[in-house]
Amino acid sequence: MKRLLSLLLLGTAACAPTAGKGATVVKDEKTPPSEKPAGGWGPLEEQMKAMTRDAEAIIDRARATSGDAMARYHLAEMEIHFAMRDEFGPANAALFNARGKKLLELAGAVGATSAPDPLVFAVDEFVRETRSFAEQIRAAGFAVDESPVRSGKLLWTPDVVGWELVVRDTKRTVDEEVPYAAKSGTPVKVNPSIHVYAFPHVKMSAEQSMVRREQPGFAVAAGAATVLFRLQDAQSRDQDPGGEIGKKVEAAIFRESARKELPAAAKALGGGTAVLERGLLRVSGRGEAPATVPELGMPEVRLVLWSAQQGADIDHTLLPLR
Repeated sequence: MKRLLSLLLLGTAACAPTAGKGATVVKDEKTPPSEKPAGGWGPLEEQMKAMTRDAEAIIDRARATSGDAMARYHLAEMEIHFAMRDEFGPANAALFNARGKKLLELAGAVGATSAPDPLVFAVDEFVRETRSFAEQIRAAGFAVDESPVRSGKLLWTPDVVGWELVVRDTKRTVDEEVPYAAKSGTPVKVNPSIHVYAFPHVKMSAEQSMVRREQPGFAVAAGAATVLFRLQDAQSRDQDPGGEIGKKVEAAIFRESARKELPAAAKALGGGTAVLERGLLRVSGRGEAPATVPELGMPEVRLVLWSAQQGADIDHTLLPLR
């Protein structure tokens, strides 16, 4: 057990920003920080206590669930990162230490018998950008429910944990559309809503088949640390006649709507065409996706989506730049 705890602490430390990149080592962690974070929140000590209580509630929920220990761990791990956020500036080191202890508790709560693999992406950058999207959507007048989600739900592999935003217009009601069901009787009235799925910049793949009803989620944009997906309405149970919510959400969070062809990028990647749209470089591939993305010298490109058609199927691969 001691070996498990030490390995977990090493993994947690790997996710924290290093000195010089937004974090300063706190030499005496027994002295409670007294600075106030950006945004006018209360004293850091009180905010740390609130974050810790949220993390403890997450651990309790994970303990009460059943199923694979590592699957439960990784879902709750993402929740804890969203609950215990790096908002404390110079006091972030104390925050990372407290968060590491809660992740240790989580591993024990779900019955982990080995050290969970450390996250291979910049989790705090992912959390920060995803929360920014959620706040921009709320500022546009919508309610937003948030929860962890697995990429398997969107038919992308490997199974990566991301963040789901359920966007609802509480001021309106529409007739509920039930997928693949014949209309009969008086329709149920529901608030219109859509789902937006955020995942970190990691390599993932999916197979789209022209002959299957269910299709993988489609990438709509790439931020500095995120890639955003939607699903077909029938799969996500979105209720958005005319795409009203979808259009307003796009206007709220997407600043780059222009499409631009980049033939030089297509040549560098060995693809046929390359079109940049909302940070995502869509490449029509020839055969298998490259193992890595070469230096493109194009800062507006944040992520590459390689798509290669094989008969009735299209193989999609998301390629991070680093």
